[in-house]
Amino acid sequence: MWEATLRGLKAALVEAGDFASGTSSRSTKLLHGGVRYLELAFKRLDRRQLRLVVDALQERKVVMDLAPHLARPLTLVTPLFRPLEIPYYWTGLKLYDLLAGKRRLAPSRYLPPEEVARLFPDLPKTLGGVAYQDGQFADFRLNLALILSALERGAVALNHAEAKALLLEGGRVRGAVVRDGLSGKEVEVRAKAVVNATGPLADRVRRLLDPHLPPSSPPPAGSTWSWTTPWRRASSSPRPGTAASSSSSPTGAWPSSAPRTSPPSPPPAPFPGRRRWPTSWRR
Repeated sequence: MWEATLRGLKAALVEAGDFASGTSSRSTKLLHGGVRYLELAFKRLDRRQLRLVVDALQERKVVMDLAPHLARPLTLVTPLFRPLEIPYYWTGLKLYDLLAGKRRLAPSRYLPPEEVARLFPDLPKTLGGVAYQDGQFADFRLNLALILSALERGAVALNHAEAKALLLEGGRVRGAVVRDGLSGKEVEVRAKAVVNATGPLADRVRRLLDPHLPPSSPPPAGSTWSWTTPWRRASSSPRPGTAASSSSSPTGAWPSSAPRTSPPSPPPAPFPGRRRWPTSWRR
């Protein structure tokens, strides 16, 4: 919606819950190009996966430049347990650096076994590790910042408003019937283009047209372990080949207990007022 308003388009956003209360409030807040997707690109010779990594690395830099108060570098380490993993992950992460180009945050580097053992005393004996940098950001705050910026340019945003049906005209989706969760009223929102930006719930919206549509969203590529740790320290992965993250904060205590997932993010700040629908959009 924010980009649409920058291009002079009229835009409206409806959110069934509160803004940034879905996936954004439950993620690890990683701002990354996708090391897993880079691996898939070469395993499957898939140029789309490679393009995805390049585009994501570019967007990572864009977000960190536009919102430095909401994003920061994050150090990650992949521990190595087998000899063949040393050239495999070192080469892969150097290629990750190469694809980032001038947008690279910091060069990846090999960590000797002694350094990995010092940082992660609870890990089994390793052959070292590969450290690299991605980013982390407060995605719910960025979400609200983009919405507020779009509102200043004339957009309309409504939370607690769920799409209950899609409007078809000439075989194309031209809007939705939206129910206000506070008043119970329904309105028809019509548009030349409709974007289903619901992430893992995309199929639920698609099935408003046909409940028998096959699933289109693939399952998540995997999960990530993270801790709050000092800069240049990184938390360990429970198994080989899975990167784990650490905070770039200059303060914090290194955990000696078993791995845990990152603490839940604080809830987003209350949105300052709900925008009413323009009269011309009311049913």
